[in-house]
Amino acid sequence: PTPTDMPALDTKASATANEAAAKAKRDALGAACKAGADKVVRLDGATSRVGYESYKNGNLPVKGKFGKVGGYAVLGAEPALFFWADVLSLNSGDPVRDARLLKLFFEAEKPGNALLTFESDSLAGLGAGGTLPAAGGVIEAKGKLGMHGANVPFSIKLKLTKGAKDGAWKAALAEETLLPFDPFALTAPLQAVMEACNHKSMGTAVKLEFDLNLAAGCAGEG
Repeated sequence: PTPTDMPALDTKASATANEAAAKAKRDALGAACKAGADKVVRLDGATSRVGYESYKNGNLPVKGKFGKVGGYAVLGAEPALFFWADVLSLNSGDPVRDARLLKLFFEAEKPGNALLTFESDSLAGLGAGGTLPAAGGVIEAKGKLGMHGANVPFSIKLKLTKGAKDGAWKAALAEETLLPFDPFALTAPLQAVMEACNHKSMGTAVKLEFDLNLAAGCAGEG
């Protein structure tokens, strides 16, 4: 693709909606901190990587990531995990491809489609008293994944790759985790991207890639 292939894309309304959603998330984090800062673990969005890998035309890999992500967990007797990614921050290394994906696949000009969210219903694998496990421990989060206007049951397993040191942890996916498109009504949008890019085939799911940095407490916005 060349710059002349760039589709017209108006995401002002979506960006405004995402800013409002980000404020609501910060307010919720603030409330959790007031209720018990010692039970809060935040995702360091600036240093974490939340990405994906798919393919086109048979087996040619296509990778991407979201530049703006956030999240936090509240531990203890009633643990919960919250995560969000700004779809408008998509970066696959090709601005034209990104614009096509935002317009045709995510349909991100609709404000409700420009934010990806996950909220847990349950967390398994925590230590005594609802604490994070030691390095090598695995946490399974089951809940709802919100994308493209749909909220679909979804689960992920996170493995702590580094235990607490000065209140910091690292985590990654414990197993291959696929995100299928069909439950989110993304089959037709995928076809639109294929036609726009003149691809013979594209993956009907993506493999998620997480490299997460976690911090204890409530310094920062999460």
